[in-house]
Amino acid sequence: MKTVKANKGAYSNLIEALSIQRACAEDGFDWDEVLPVFAKIEEELLEVREEYGKDIVDKSAIKEELGDLLFAVVNLCRHLDVNPDEAMALANLKFQGRYSELQSLAEKQGKVLVNLNMEEKEALWQRVKQLELKSER
Repeated sequence: MKTVKANKGAYSNLIEALSIQRACAEDGFDWDEVLPVFAKIEEELLEVREEYGKDIVDKSAIKEELGDLLFAVVNLCRHLDVNPDEAMALANLKFQGRYSELQSLAEKQGKVLVNLNMEEKEALWQRVKQLELKSER
């Protein structure tokens, strides 16, 4: 049996999680299909919600549950043959681009983003996504 051990400093934490999961999979500790991975993500998300919903919020418990959720999402990436670090990089770029467009759209409308309520910001965000879809066609 391989030792499941972190290689600190060599990889991002997402890649480290991927490496740990691959080692476990080689030992047969893995699901045969992807559907249980989705269920695990839902379970971990519920645990985050439960922790957050407690009368006294324990930040360390929430951090632990969020870590479990991220670990499960990395496992989904592995099952779908997607590099989680690359997926995160793409998500970061997409968000940054959309946010930049949101700022520009607000400015074109003579609005100051910080002065808008969340509903107005969400409306701008949805508009940016619509414009993005139109430009892809």
